[in-house]
Amino acid sequence: MSPQYVNMVDAVKLFFSNYVNFKGRSTRSEYWWVILASFILGFVLGIFGGIMTAAKGGEPSTLFTVLFWLVELALLLPSLSLCIRRLHDVGKTGWLLLLALVPIANFYLLYLYCQPSDGPNQWGDSADSKSY
Repeated sequence: MSPQYVNMVDAVKLFFSNYVNFKGRSTRSEYWWVILASFILGFVLGIFGGIMTAAKGGEPSTLFTVLFWLVELALLLPSLSLCIRRLHDVGKTGWLLLLALVPIANFYLLYLYCQPSDGPNQWGDSADSKSY
């Protein structure tokens, strides 16, 4: 499927429909909408966890801990594939994601994630030129 400029709902749908698709491309809008949705989910889970911990007198809730790790596990593979497809969109190899293991190199990855599409490349055609 060729990359598309999408809204948040469509980005999350694409995120899960391309669960383990490590080929192809993802636009900036798809990538950043998913990042925002993940942040919001983490924020809501954090509030829920804080409420559950306070309700138990400061003792962390086992239910929350299990829920948290299940969500993290469910998002791991689609997150990796999204990051790799985003790197493909800017004309870079997905192997650059290994730079995430080097603390200061994360800034270079962030820089790449912010770049516009590279145009047609070995991973497919770019999205149309709408910018949002």
